[in-house]
Amino acid sequence: MRTIPKHTTRLFVLFICLSFKLVAQKVNETLKLQVMDEKFSITTPVPSELDPVAINAKLIFSEDQKQFAIVMKVNILSSWHIYSSVTKNSPLIATKINENLPPDTAIALGDWIKPATTPFNEEATIFDGEDFYFIRYYQLNNGKSLPKDTNISLYYQACDPYQCFPPQTKTIQLLK
Repeated sequence: MRTIPKHTTRLFVLFICLSFKLVAQKVNETLKLQVMDEKFSITTPVPSELDPVAINAKLIFSEDQKQFAIVMKVNILSSWHIYSSVTKNSPLIATKINENLPPDTAIALGDWIKPATTPFNEEATIFDGEDFYFIRYYQLNNGKSLPKDTNISLYYQACDPYQCFPPQTKTIQLLK
């Protein structure tokens, strides 16, 4: 009878454990549908020449309250853009999303789902246009709830063909 080496057995057990963890953290399909429907109810302020980027965000919970999504809507004034990605030595500033969630409260179920980008030049890709969304799904840890000061912020640099504003951060309170 052939024996299985200990390291192979350990790898197999680790694989099984990780597989169960991934299955347990799958995004609820009903929540995905709810997000696709409810994201259109998010309104933003009207962008202007002095403030060309408008944002708003919403928390959407699954029916069992064990998972949730953060949905951020962005509206950019015509002819303006923000940077999706920039090269390492570029003076341009890439957009970043920061969520204020205590680390023991929720687990992200994947990366941010981002809108399509537009090539800008050799140094950057951009986000531009009206009404696009950033979405991220989470699993609440056992028995945890989100604190009242839960918020999300967008750090970005807005530019048009003639000028770039200094980078800024806009924060939206998700729970009050």
